[in-house]
Amino acid sequence: MSDTSHGIDSFANRPIIIFKSHDYTLQLKIGNSGLSPSFGKISHLTHQFSVKSPYQAFCFNRWHHGQIMAMHKHDCLQIYHVIEGEFHVDTGNGWERIPTGHAHILPPGHQHALRTGKTDLHLSITFHTTPDERGLIHRIITAYTQPCILPVTLPAQLHNYLQTSHLLFDELAELMLINLFDTYCLNLLSQTQQGETQIRRQKLLDYLQTHQDQSLTVKQITAHMQMSRTNLQRFCSDQFQCGVRAMHERIRMENATKLLLKSDMPISECAMACGYPDIYAFSRSFKRTKGRSPMAYRQHASESDV
Repeated sequence: MSDTSHGIDSFANRPIIIFKSHDYTLQLKIGNSGLSPSFGKISHLTHQFSVKSPYQAFCFNRWHHGQIMAMHKHDCLQIYHVIEGEFHVDTGNGWERIPTGHAHILPPGHQHALRTGKTDLHLSITFHTTPDERGLIHRIITAYTQPCILPVTLPAQLHNYLQTSHLLFDELAELMLINLFDTYCLNLLSQTQQGETQIRRQKLLDYLQTHQDQSLTVKQITAHMQMSRTNLQRFCSDQFQCGVRAMHERIRMENATKLLLKSDMPISECAMACGYPDIYAFSRSFKRTKGRSPMAYRQHASESDV
């Protein structure tokens, strides 16, 4: 690097080798962590973006064991991703461990303290305080209103690039990094979408199971799920490989099967318990699903047990 200057500084007689260029600093610290500046960093790569993007800066750090940074807060969104080792964070409820491959999402304005575990390597991303044109910051803050820890995939290309010893941050390199950070943030948001899908799936199952003794209409189900008919049918097809009415019937048939096999309840009462208006509608639905009438199904199961 032609524009790089070299120098040796010291702190309490501990040498620190510092490499500086016009737009980034790399510190390789040698010595005891107890006497180290900069929160006990062994190595420290920081960069502030000059190209317009949602990202203000990032740090790629390796720390010494047992360092603590007292409670503080930022007016911007921050993400800490642990690449090796572990990190600990306290947002007011005690220390929480951030293991390898996990990220700590820290929305703006939240008090937090940091503590290093085993010697670790982590990437921290600082976002701008003002909204970006694509709405990425808003999407993350909306998805994660409270600090949280979750597993996120770090693009291998990003990790490999940051490990490169001869980094030069020209405009092209910044654009490449922005693209890689975008991929990382999409991985992050996909975690939220997966969580929302699971919540919505369970909400639907709970509603159908709670009302398995009733004949629900699609309109009733869409009202409960707060979804359009089209979106509900698409969601149900994706999750259960059938329509919402078929899913409700499947749940009712599972209940009917249990009643037929594990009780002496008359078939007419089984029909009522499963939300069918009469034994004939129940028998048609049961035979369509199980291939036998309710009575034949019960008799066959009884004979098989003998």
